[in-house]
Parts: sequence; structure tokens; C-alpha cells
Amino acid sequence: ASLNETEGLQTIAQRSEYERLLLEEDTIPLEKIGRVISGGTPSKSVGAFWGGDVPWIAPKEMKQFWISASSLNVTQRAVDDGTAKLVPEPAVLMVVRGMILAKRVPIAISTLPLAINQDMKAFVPRIGIDVVFLGHMLSGAAEELQTRVEVAGHGTCKLETSAWGPLPIPIPNPTEQRRIVTRLDTLATKQVDLRRLQIETVSELAAFT
Repeated sequence: ASLNETEGLQTIAQRSEYERLLLEEDTIPLEKIGRVISGGTPSKSVGAFWGGDVPWIAPKEMKQFWISASSLNVTQRAVDDGTAKLVPEPAVLMVVRGMILAKRVPIAISTLPLAINQDMKAFVPRIGIDVVFLGHMLSGAAEELQTRVEVAGHGTCKLETSAWGPLPIPIPNPTEQRRIVTRLDTLATKQVDLRRLQIETVSELAAFT
């Protein structure tokens, strides 16, 4: 498999699992999955809001499935002020506005408390819904979500609440959710290992030639 094919293994598996479960399980709309948190951006002119210990996630940070750090941090004062809302961990993060939506709908899971900017939503599922399972399901539904993206007159892409809200999320029993998470997480680990081996092979071939 090529590097690009390796990168796509997890995406294919998530989509396949999502589509299978849609046929086999009861569903609920995404907007009723639990708590939905909207993001915000503290004023850049207030220095006391920036450089703290709270990671502040913007769409450009959404390049991997697990989010544990950011290039920009805000302070607890920004959270107390209300301009940055603290998202408890773990939560599922999704980009809902920005040019990236023309290519894909980034989905990630946070592994620590953080804040998000106004172009994102965070989902904290209710009891009985595993947060990692929800992350995998949204990743599996990413192509469907992208078909619901609108392009504003000035070219900005957006995923309105009316578009993502009704998205059906299959909800198997908790034991089945954990089984699916284990299988997909195992595949993700194998994908990382395979990519590492491919990169090492390419480097060794380059050195040899």
C-alpha cells in the first residue's frame, strides 16, 4: 500500500462501521447526543487573556484524531470572562466554519480540558454514549457531513446547525460500543506502525540508491 492508501485505512473502516450500524441500530440526531458547546475567541488586544495554561483549539489544529495540545493557549481569566468556554475532556470536536470544509470536515477527540474558537463545536455525549465511539461515528459520517456544507457569498464554507443537527448517530449498547472502539483503535495503531515502516523503507531506499 502507498502512504496515501495507508492514511485512508482508518477513514474507510470508520465509514464502513458507521454505515453498517445505521442499518442495524436505532439512531438519534447529533443535536440530541448530549451537551453541545460553541467556541469563542478572546480579544487579542487583552494580553491577560492569552499565554495561559488552557489550550485554545482553532481549525488549523485539527489535523489528527486525538488533540492534546495547541499552538495557542488562553488564560483562566479568559474562561472566567466568558469569552472562552472550557470544554471538559473527553469531548468530540468538529469544525463548522472555514475553508477546510471545502475539502473535509475535521473531527477530533480532546484528551484534556480546552477551549475552542468560534468556528468549532464540541460535543459531550450523555451517559450511555461513549465519547470515543461518537468520535469514530462522526469521522465515519464525515463525507455525509461534507455534502451538507454551504458556501457563503464571499466563499466561506459553513456547516450550519440545521445541517449537522439531524445527522443520524447509531447507538448500539455500551458493550458493543466498546467493542467497536477497541477494533477501530487497534486499526489506528496498526496504521501508525505501517506508516512508520513505509517512511523508514522509503528513507532506506533513498539512502541505498
